Amino acid sequence: MALANLNDKCERNATLAKDLEFFQEQIEAAGLTVPDSVQELLKESLEKSSNRAELFCEQREQMKKRVH
Repeated sequence: MALANLNDKCERNATLAKDLEFFQEQIEAAGLTVPDSVQELLKESLEKSSNRAELFCEQREQMKKRVH
């Protein structure tokens, strides 16, 4: 996978994870009640995005080390 592609995937997933975390915090701060299914979906999406960001960012760093 090219470095630019890894960088894009790293950044995109990291941004998505941050956005989902912010969204979750805003729901809690507003005291909104959301269905359990929505809470579970947010939790799973946040976890998956965080994991993907970690994976792609780690691969990007490894590729940078090999190139330099």
